[in-house]
Amino acid sequence: MADDADAVILLPLTTFLTADSYAAVNSTAVPITGTLGTIKLILMKYLTILLSIFLLSCSSPSIIDYKPEKFKFKSDKPFVFRKDKNLYFSKGNFDSLSNKPIYTLDNTPSYYEENIFISPNSNYLLIKETDQLVLLDIHGKPIDKIEKTKKNSFGDFERNRYRWEKIQWSKDSKFILLIKDLRKEKGEIINLLSIYDINTRKIISLVETPNIVNSRFSNNSRSIYYSYFKTPNLLVVNKVDIDNPKKIIEFPEFPKDSIFICFLKYEMGNRSYDRKVWIGDKWELGYNHKDIKDGVYIYHEDTLKLIMRCIPIEASSSRQLLSNHENSLSYFLPGNKYYKFKNYSKEYNGSLLLNTKTMKYQEIGEDVEFYFSITSQDIAIDKHEPNLSGMSPDEFHFKTIKY
Repeated sequence: MADDADAVILLPLTTFLTADSYAAVNSTAVPITGTLGTIKLILMKYLTILLSIFLLSCSSPSIIDYKPEKFKFKSDKPFVFRKDKNLYFSKGNFDSLSNKPIYTLDNTPSYYEENIFISPNSNYLLIKETDQLVLLDIHGKPIDKIEKTKKNSFGDFERNRYRWEKIQWSKDSKFILLIKDLRKEKGEIINLLSIYDINTRKIISLVETPNIVNSRFSNNSRSIYYSYFKTPNLLVVNKVDIDNPKKIIEFPEFPKDSIFICFLKYEMGNRSYDRKVWIGDKWELGYNHKDIKDGVYIYHEDTLKLIMRCIPIEASSSRQLLSNHENSLSYFLPGNKYYKFKNYSKEYNGSLLLNTKTMKYQEIGEDVEFYFSITSQDIAIDKHEPNLSGMSPDEFHFKTIKY
């Protein structure tokens, strides 16, 4: 029997299996020792991987006539492309990707939060790392660091730490809006609203206020609108002047024509930024009739067209083919022509890039993401009642279904 130093630990199947697959398997860590133990470990590892692949394939829908193709694409804006932890800069296509990473992240980002924010002029890159915001130029040259960012959501109090979940840039890309937790008064969080000046590299404090709900720069970049609960049942909006912070004006709501917004990709749902094209499955459409085939559809100009047909494993599992549109896995690239989405199928488990004009799609990798600037200037929004969560089934009045 070898001593403890020679022992090898066989990891549980959770190391290799998805949550769904692991539910069908019960495993515990078992010490295996010696040369024979090492051989057993290698065999068990490969058997575990094969088992996980088998279980995953059993729980995934299958794409009919899966035919990815290679094609060139062009985004209307520069972007940063992430592969695993490495970031690469591009002028708008894969051909112009930087040869070397411009930056390597501390950790691979969660799919359910964005931590990389591009300035509106596409010249700057703000990255949320473990405990700080890192400011770079778009080619990766370090500019500054903003220390102590919050670890939890804005509703949790973390003294002297900055929020980061929805970074806002000014329209001229000269300022970054910052909100810090200062203290608690009578159970209420008091925030400090500040701006970071790109030119001077200084943080300028503007106003203290109870827990801020939303905040936006004005279109002229010289003031900030922010909302908070003046009383438990009264949400109001204040406007503070950057040059004269003592000048504060109250509004009943955000003046839509006066504010500038930096959006997160997933806030657009599965709609194009011009709001003309929708991509999703029949379940998101609200149509579960047997005559409508399972798969991925594109909706444009009163026509619903099937892009990718699948054979589901259960009544609603065509939804497993696409990633959830409430996270940052599926979105249009600037220009509204190309759509990136995470695909879950027996044929391919990774990201696909779809040309919505030709309906061709190509495989672009497993753990990859695009980052770019999308603002209120890029988006067609109904001024009376903006709907940023995606199109509801009631909005669909299509005349034609094309298979």
